[in-house]
Amino acid sequence: MMQKSETNERESGTGHVIEINRKIYSQDEFDRVCHYDKPPKVFNVKDSVQSMCECSAACWKRTLLSRLPVISIMANYKWKQWLLSDVIAGISVGVIHIPQGMGFSILASLPAVYGLYSSIFPVLFYFLFGTSRHISFGTMAVISLLIANVVDREVIRYSSTLGVSNTTAKIVGLDSTETPGMDAGGPEEHNLEIFKVGVACAVSLIAGIIQILMGFLNLGIVSSFMSMSFVGGFMTGAAFHIATSQVPSLFGVKLIKISGTGKIPLTLIELLKNITSVNIAEVLLAVLCITILIVMKEIINVRYAKYLKAPIPAELIVVTIGIVLSYFADLNKNFDIKIIGYIPPGIPAPAVPLLDNAHTYIADAIVIAILSFAISISMAKMFAKKHNYPIDSNQEFIAYGASHAICSFFHCFAGAQAPPRSLVHDATGGKTQLGSVVSCGLVFLACTVLTPLFELLPKCVLASVIIIALVPLFKSFVDLKVYWYISRYDFTVWLATWATVVFIDVTSGLIMGIGISMLTVIIQSRIAHGFLLGTMSDDKVGRESGIYHRCDVYKSMTSLPGIRMFHFPTFLYFANIENFKQQLFEATVNPAKLSAVFVVDSNQNGEITNPEMQKEAETEVDVEKTPDDEITCIILDCSTITYVDIMGLYLLRQLKIDYERVGVNFVLACCPTMLINKLKRCGLIADKDTIIDFYPTIHDAVKAAQLGPTTTIECTKS
Repeated sequence: MMQKSETNERESGTGHVIEINRKIYSQDEFDRVCHYDKPPKVFNVKDSVQSMCECSAACWKRTLLSRLPVISIMANYKWKQWLLSDVIAGISVGVIHIPQGMGFSILASLPAVYGLYSSIFPVLFYFLFGTSRHISFGTMAVISLLIANVVDREVIRYSSTLGVSNTTAKIVGLDSTETPGMDAGGPEEHNLEIFKVGVACAVSLIAGIIQILMGFLNLGIVSSFMSMSFVGGFMTGAAFHIATSQVPSLFGVKLIKISGTGKIPLTLIELLKNITSVNIAEVLLAVLCITILIVMKEIINVRYAKYLKAPIPAELIVVTIGIVLSYFADLNKNFDIKIIGYIPPGIPAPAVPLLDNAHTYIADAIVIAILSFAISISMAKMFAKKHNYPIDSNQEFIAYGASHAICSFFHCFAGAQAPPRSLVHDATGGKTQLGSVVSCGLVFLACTVLTPLFELLPKCVLASVIIIALVPLFKSFVDLKVYWYISRYDFTVWLATWATVVFIDVTSGLIMGIGISMLTVIIQSRIAHGFLLGTMSDDKVGRESGIYHRCDVYKSMTSLPGIRMFHFPTFLYFANIENFKQQLFEATVNPAKLSAVFVVDSNQNGEITNPEMQKEAETEVDVEKTPDDEITCIILDCSTITYVDIMGLYLLRQLKIDYERVGVNFVLACCPTMLINKLKRCGLIADKDTIIDFYPTIHDAVKAAQLGPTTTIECTKS
């Protein structure tokens, strides 16, 4: 019978005193008393297949609502309270979409008008499939940079085919007569633009298909493998590439297109070589726009935010200034300032991107797919937490994929959420993605009615908008100080990723960032430092406190006579078992350095009758500890060993055997259910000679060791 448990609390001079009086439990007895039941499987193939094959009405309804979240959102939409807020937010975001879309399209090595298309169709499809109510999906600087890398590389690869219109159309899968936004140049220039658009649409289609597949395969968890330090370093490094790509537009010079390793320093060197060709008027206009943007976005909108009902649309203001100056001063003719040029009104007919050369950029599409997801889901989770609503990572994958894959037929390129637009949507009171529909209407108006105005827009103005949009990324350098004081590993990941992106290239930076992130995890588990636990005696009540903590940190903690408690702070697997074993032996005792004398079958005179034991009995005893400190029991605290592989299981078995031979009892305490089940199932300790003791708490293990042998768990294979 279990003894009655009593907990008495009484006032003392400094606080409350807790006294607990109960029976000592072994793990199997604890499981029996508490009616242990096996935890449900996290993943069951049979149940998953049955669920996928279910065709009931409830299943169809559940699937429809999960795949089209807009139904649930609009069904619960509070029209009177939310509509005005969404309209205001949509207009505010729309006026940012227009200049950013055009600028990011140029960044992607495409005509500016394709940024407007990419600010309409993907946004509408995200409205249908997305679960976040606040992110602003559409064009994004980093994704545009990745697309530009593919486009520029493919232009070099297939430049020999660009002189033939039909060949080019076949390569990119677009009809050259239906491809808008081309400059009025010669046939070669026209075909080059067709080719670029086709490559961008094709890589976006592949990226979208990859995202849809990953969503249906429930791979939304992939975002957890991208640490904040990795994403921060990568994004900041990419910001340097984006800023460098705007150098020709900011300074009004034509530079040799540079790609590959060392792009940034080589571009800056090329600029210095052509410094005498800089267009002063273009530089002055860019400086004016940058100054206005900084004052409005970084000073007025920040310092006086509480006085403003909505942030001042700084981008729209500088675009308007640029158009007005260009019109009245005829900047293109009088000062040779480059402008956007002809933009065909309306929306072009859909076209199917052919994938004849897709094998050359599948790897790039995978990178774009994963990075687009990582950038967007991080912001989506932030807003979901802030406004207390759920999001589905797998459905987000599908939403991004549908936006990219379907919209590639409408001359759109891949994108992601852009922090400036998303933050404005939230700051202006946006409640749902209905605001995105309003912003699409505004961009559509720009595509159909206002195109003659945007034709006059100087390119240096768009470059200024892009540069200022990168300011939040440049501010990420402030995070380095935090990383240095909190985690040197995160500091290393951030710095290594950033340096690789800046001084080598974007793809290498992505690989380096992921690789070094995984390496730091392995290193941390490999060099994890275990430590001895001690206990504190409560002199006022004359008994042990039952509190167990690090002896090396708390000087009042002392080891119990004959008992050593060892804690290992990470999982136990092939990479760190030698480190674990070495630390355990150093903290307790190494059984290999003890020669215990086993006396078996002895007579009354103490003579050894078993000849096989004679040699061992005569061996000199090498005892590391003094008799007063002789270790009789070692307790391994397994509370943080959340994973163990087959080599770790073999090690635990071998430790039990080795310590048993030298008269030391090796027991486990605070074992996670996973560890207990593995030890029971694997059959490694099914022998009677290797029966091991488990205890639910360290205190139970200590009391059992002090009182002598107790009930053990026979871990038979189940």
